[in-house]
Amino acid sequence: MPKAGYLDFEALNHEDDKARKLCLSLELADEVHRKHPARRFTELLYNVPSTLSDPLSINRGLRERGGPQCEWGYAYVGLPSFKPDGYGNEFVPRNQVFVVYMNDDWNIFDWSWEPISPDDPEHPDRLKGGYFGEKLWSKSQKN
Repeated sequence: MPKAGYLDFEALNHEDDKARKLCLSLELADEVHRKHPARRFTELLYNVPSTLSDPLSINRGLRERGGPQCEWGYAYVGLPSFKPDGYGNEFVPRNQVFVVYMNDDWNIFDWSWEPISPDDPEHPDRLKGGYFGEKLWSKSQKN
């Protein structure tokens, strides 16, 4: 049962490869629906769940664009099957990964498309992407 005021998302747990629950506040979901471009809400409905359930990598420690790296937070990196363009069209993303960001309490607070690192196709580009972290889990290491 979801916490009051939150939506639950099922995500891969990097510690045991089983499912874990992540949350997104209903307030944030409502704000995205009412105040953001339709593309952003479509990402929430489709790209966020697919990235959480089938990530390329799970990372610890986030860095804001231009800011110092910190030790908190998690980033799930994925490659959803489509990217909405904001006009009702969808296309396959090229040279980009989708990243879902959450705090230490596993509450989702943001998501974005980021350039793929030229050195690691499971990771955002550290120079351009802004957010990154220590890789805790990798799909390619599991296969």
